[in-house]
Amino acid sequence: YLVASYTLCAGVSGFMASFFIDFFDRKTLLMVFFFGFSIGTISCGLSKSYSTLLVARSITGMFGGVLGSLVLSIASDCVTYSKRGAAMGIISTAFALASVLGVPFALYLTNIFDWHAGFRFLGILSLFIFAILFKVVPSQEKFVQKRHAGRDVFLPIKNIFNNSSQLWALCFA
Repeated sequence: YLVASYTLCAGVSGFMASFFIDFFDRKTLLMVFFFGFSIGTISCGLSKSYSTLLVARSITGMFGGVLGSLVLSIASDCVTYSKRGAAMGIISTAFALASVLGVPFALYLTNIFDWHAGFRFLGILSLFIFAILFKVVPSQEKFVQKRHAGRDVFLPIKNIFNNSSQLWALCFA
């Protein structure tokens, strides 16, 4: 349930974000979602029971679920077309390294301290990364879409169902 709660909440928040995310500055959204992810992760490290850990993992998933797409979106907008493939390769490598190195390191910390240690370390590290991102990532204001009165909020979903290529891609995802 702990693993599924993160994934389920990540999926729900990603779906819900698809209706409004293009109307806000991506840097602002990155900061909000990354801060929420950091606080959620620290909350996992501070939890004292299974139920509080389950809630904390759910909160972390709600924020973490949108982060991956935000990072890819910002990289796509900020990196020139000729270097975008290399940038995506670096991001993909970072995600893979986080899994390959992060899990064993968290288990190592667990063996030295307790099961909370990995969450605490990642949460504190995330707060430091948050400060770096705040200074380094440029504003993404120029990519904000204008809001239109009477705009159909379900238009992104309708566009997916009207595009057979996207439907096939979703079938095989």
